[in-house]
Amino acid sequence: MAIKGKSKPKSKPRSAPRAPRREVVEVPTPFFLRRWVQVAGALILGILLTMFVVWVGNGLHADSVKNQKKAAAAALTAKQAKQRVAVQTWKGTVDTAIAKIGMPPQGPGNPAVFTALTSAVQGLTQGNAPAGTAKTLNDAETNAQAAHDALMAVAVAKTIISGKGFDVAAANYLLNSQTKMALGLDLYREAAAVGATALAASGTQRTDVATEASNLLASAAATFNEGWSDLQQAEGGAGIPVTQIPASGGIPGLTGGS
Repeated sequence: MAIKGKSKPKSKPRSAPRAPRREVVEVPTPFFLRRWVQVAGALILGILLTMFVVWVGNGLHADSVKNQKKAAAAALTAKQAKQRVAVQTWKGTVDTAIAKIGMPPQGPGNPAVFTALTSAVQGLTQGNAPAGTAKTLNDAETNAQAAHDALMAVAVAKTIISGKGFDVAAANYLLNSQTKMALGLDLYREAAAVGATALAASGTQRTDVATEASNLLASAAATFNEGWSDLQQAEGGAGIPVTQIPASGGIPGLTGGS
């Protein structure tokens, strides 16, 4: 009887070898999703936004300042127009008053007023009394009072200055022009009266009294011309062309008419 040999177990089919394991590869983060890019972008955006806000703010401020300047310029122009009219009105009153006693200057200098009175008093200081001296003295006294009254009839503070926007300096020039010219006219009137007293006297008494009248004339001229200078200062401040602002205290010429 034959002995069967053991049969070899059937080997299982070999499976295909596995592919080598690959390492996990991280997918790169998109550029704009990277943290540092976002932080840098936010910073740059913030800077740009700030610059834009500042630019807009500066533009609005510049426009506001420009509009304010335009409004201020318009208001200043309107104010200067009011002041110019006011000063010209007062100047017209002064010119009318001066017409009673002389004439305003045609160029640089002070008004030529009471020149005939000045000549008459000078003559009296030398003992001379030509014909017509009495009339000259009497007319000068009358005209000085009339010119004084014409100036003082105007309420400068109320009708010329009030509501026109004058600053303190300009207002003082206007007020002083009235006060000083009126005071000067009072002194001219007094000088004429003293001159009449000198005319009635004789000898050394006449010359002594006439010298007193001459001194009054010098004070009158200095005071009146200071007022005239203040008026011209007010004219210049209001934008009115002035030929020349004379120095205070000048004395008008000693030749000429009234």
